[in-house]
Amino acid sequence: MLSLLALLIFTATLHHTVARTFDWKTSKANGVNLGGWLVQESTIDNTWWTASCGNATDEWTCCASLGPRCGTVLAQRYEAWITPSDIDELASANITPLRIPTTLTDVYSGDQASYLQNIASYAINAYDMHIIIDIHTLPGGVNGQPFGERQGAYGWFSNATALGYSYRAVSAAIEFTKMSGFASQFTLEPLYEPIDNRDTSKSDTTLALSDTGAAWVTEYIKGVLALVQAAGADIPVMISDGFKGEAYFSPLFPSTANIVFDVHIDYFAGRSADSGTAQNLICEDAKDSVGDGKFPVFMGE
Repeated sequence: MLSLLALLIFTATLHHTVARTFDWKTSKANGVNLGGWLVQESTIDNTWWTASCGNATDEWTCCASLGPRCGTVLAQRYEAWITPSDIDELASANITPLRIPTTLTDVYSGDQASYLQNIASYAINAYDMHIIIDIHTLPGGVNGQPFGERQGAYGWFSNATALGYSYRAVSAAIEFTKMSGFASQFTLEPLYEPIDNRDTSKSDTTLALSDTGAAWVTEYIKGVLALVQAAGADIPVMISDGFKGEAYFSPLFPSTANIVFDVHIDYFAGRSADSGTAQNLICEDAKDSVGDGKFPVFMGE
């Protein structure tokens, strides 16, 4: 049975005196991703990865090889990689939202939620930051990449069992925000970069996610929206678009849906980008990413 990393049994005890509603339609988001903290990737901190995981390709394989030591190794990472002083530094740069990737796995069960609580509490109380809870990995694998559960895994798609576990994680995350006492300070991103095309040359293009895969993502997101509504939680749901763009999904949701699209543009993926062209490309991509204008768009990467 999958462990939900303590989210299912954790009750948030955050305290906040002033809450500012973050409106994705009007707010300008100058944010950062707290990668390599609650989700490990070999490319983020090579020194730590080599010392802790050796030649493992992903966190799943690393944890499986560490066995009983995995909990201790990851807890030390959670304790040290992101601290309140990091939040102070980000605040000094006028950072508004923090996207915090979390993971869903059956090879490790630990205390991620308490670390998430501590940093979220500090960021909100001290600086009124907005927190995006990103469920970065889902059962079976969402994109075949090491950060999608494990390398080569695409088993989340068209998998009713995996979908059920995903909804349990979503419900736990919703409860986390509700118990915080200031749900308006959170956005929920229930999956990350869904890709079902095994042809990696199509990654980071509109062909990365098939129409069939996009239909499965749409079904999942509609289920997430239903869970949010049933829980009485007024939190936005962020949709990772699988590189298809806001306009592709826009007709599938009513204009009243409380959603925001997370668009990623990778300049290393077949783009003729260098120091001389990058600025113009960024401006062009920002304009193109708006889509049809029905829903707000956040350029998360």
